[in-house]
Order: sequence, then C-alpha cells, then structure tokens
Amino acid sequence: PQPPSAWTPYGFVLLSLAGVFALNAVFSPYMQGRAPLAGITIPVMLGACLGGFRVGVVATLMSLAVGYYMAVFRWGGQMDDYQKLQLVMFLIVGFSTSWLGERHKKAQSKLAQIAVATDKRKDDFLAMLGHELRNPLSGISSAARLLRHPALAPRGMAESANIIHRQVAHMEHLINDLLDVSRVTRGQVVIDKVPVDMVQVMHAAVEQVRALVEHREHQLVLNFPAAPVWV
Repeated sequence: PQPPSAWTPYGFVLLSLAGVFALNAVFSPYMQGRAPLAGITIPVMLGACLGGFRVGVVATLMSLAVGYYMAVFRWGGQMDDYQKLQLVMFLIVGFSTSWLGERHKKAQSKLAQIAVATDKRKDDFLAMLGHELRNPLSGISSAARLLRHPALAPRGMAESANIIHRQVAHMEHLINDLLDVSRVTRGQVVIDKVPVDMVQVMHAAVEQVRALVEHREHQLVLNFPAAPVWV
C-alpha cells in the first residue's frame, strides 16, 4: 500500500474545522450565553495524533482563529474574561497535545522499524535453517543411494549406515534448536559450554556437502591431524 501523503493530516484538520462550523451553525439557535468553544479541541487532537507537532500547532492556531470568530463575530459582542481564559488555556493544551502527538508519532515510527527488522531477522533465520536442513539431507540421500548399490561391500554398508545415523542426529539437533527459538525470545536459554573436537566437526561438515561435491565432480583434499583438536 502507498504511504499516506504528508498533506493528509492537514485535510483531516480542515474537515474537522468544517464540522465544528457546521455544528455551531446547527445548534447556535438553541444555545444561549457564551459561545461553545469545546469543539475546537477536536482538530487539535486529530492533527497531533495524525501529523505530530507541526500539524498540531497549525491545527491549534487555526482552531484558535475559529474560536475567536465564533465568540466575537458569530455570537457578537466582546469576549469576556472567562472566554479569554478559555482561549489561553486552549493554547497551552494545544501546544502540549501537539508535543505529545509528536512523541507518539516517533514512538510509532520506531515500533514500525523494529517490526521490519524483526521480520528481516526471521526471514534470515528461516533461510539459514532451510540451508542447514538441506545439507544433512544431501548426505542421507547420498548414503541411501550407496546402500541400494548391488555391489556394495559390508564395510561400505556400515559406513553408509553411520553417515545416515550421524546426519539424522544432526537434523535432530537442528530441529531442537528450532524448538528452542521460543525459549530464546523469552530469555530462558542456558548456554552449555563443552569441549568440541574440531576434527569431528570438519568430518561432519564434509559429509553434508559430499553429495554436492561428487555431483559437480570436484576433488576435495582433506588433511586433518590424527589427534583430536579440542576447542
């Protein structure tokens, strides 16, 4: 959807001022005494909520002019002290409302930015998760094709079964990580620091991409130390 125009809040202010004029014209024959000035606060609240400080100030000044017109020219006579106090208080309330409207607008903008950033992080996480789930599936698929080979030796069958077992365990670990996302958002995750053999990590990584390497007919040369490398 297209973002609203910058002039839209001013349009709502003008419409509300026209509504105040219309209501004043309708009810003025039935009212006696001082001119009713409460209605001129409506454009200020609309302007401050929709447009922030600048629109709120413009609405305040326009509403002040409308209130002065209704009190002096529409109803006739001079403004008494009570009406003057009303207009002064209206100015104070109008500027305060405009300031609060600007704070509200900035808070809404910040919340919108946070929502966009959250959606982007969620999309990045899902893309990474899909990639990480696809890698062990490649290793499982490659091992399954080897198991179907009629000339596969018992040793090869055992190696393929081990590959499938390790990749399934890896997928289970990823799925458990996915289930832990809700705990991460609630701050209930406890980090468990344990030693890790980097040689085993590299072997597991190679197994995940072995099917892709063979499919593209690449040659992968590995040179790992015989002893474990603990980190």
